[in-house]
Parts: sequence; structure tokens; C-alpha cells
Amino acid sequence: ENSKKEEQELEKIKSLVTSSQEQVRENFWVQLLTKQNFLSSIGNMDLEAVNSRYRCSFQAGFFNVIRLRPFFWGTGITEEIVNFYLSKMNQIAREKLCGCTEEFLSTVYDEEVVCLLNTRSDDYAEVERQLKHVKIDMSNLSDMIEEVKILAGIGSCVPEICRIGACMEESGTALLERMGEKTPFCLFYHT
Repeated sequence: ENSKKEEQELEKIKSLVTSSQEQVRENFWVQLLTKQNFLSSIGNMDLEAVNSRYRCSFQAGFFNVIRLRPFFWGTGITEEIVNFYLSKMNQIAREKLCGCTEEFLSTVYDEEVVCLLNTRSDDYAEVERQLKHVKIDMSNLSDMIEEVKILAGIGSCVPEICRIGACMEESGTALLERMGEKTPFCLFYHT
């Protein structure tokens, strides 16, 4: 009986540590999104130092930012519904995109799900496939919200994490510049 209690306590501790590490990772991503000087400060750090300090698992390869933006119209769309929808979309994006990346961070920010991807390749065919699965899973919520369109703005890949500022801008530009009726779901930034 004591060993069972000890095992339960150990599981609680492991859960708290995991939760704490996830919080550190999400805070790192939020700081990258919101503080320009923070982005420049990590430019002086190598990936190993970033990984150690922020509990991440970045690898040499490519970095990119994807913005998932729902556009709602119609009546009855409350802040609670929007927040629930964004939270659910963040959860599903994590489930779908983690498997095709070396490292994946996401957060809800400014009515979008903003994702940081670290991949070995700059070929985004699998990422695009998984994004379409996110859209399909989100369409299953259409009982609650019928009048919503989701777009994914995708920046250009960069070889260093300190250069993701451009990816953030490009993913936003990709959304803003091409929001027409016949717009494809995944909008890649093109110069």
C-alpha cells in the first residue's frame, strides 16, 4: 500500500514538472511574439542554450510561423464562443502538427492560434496535409458555429530561430493580402 501511495505521489510530481515545462515553453513563445527585444536577445544564443533555458527541443533545420485565423460572421458569436473555438483549435493544431515537426509551440494570441514550427526540411507538404486535418476537425464544431472560415497564413522558412520575426510578419501578410471568397485554406507568403 505504501508503494502504491509513493507511486501516486511520484506521478503527481511528474505531472507538475511536465506542466511547468509546458508553461515555460509557452511563455517563451509568447515573449517571442510580443517583445521585439526578446527576439533579438536570443540571436546571441545557440540552439542548445535556447533549449536548455526554455525547455525546448529545437534542432538544426528550418523555422517558420503559421497563423490560424478564424473569421466569424452572423449573429450570436460571443467572446466565450470565440475563446472556446480558439482554445479547441490550438489543441487540435498541437495534436496534428507535433508529429511532423522537430519542435512545435503554439498559443492563442490576438484572436489567432500562432504556431512556431521547427522542421528538418523546408518542404511543407506534410504540414499542409496536417493543417487540412485541423480544418476538418474544426468543421466538426459547426453545430455550435456555422458561420466561420479558417485561414492558415504561412511565412517563409528561415534557417535560424532569431530570424522568425520576418516569418511572423509574412504569415500575417499572407492572411491579410489574400482573404477573398475563393481563397485557398493555406496561404503561403510569396514575395
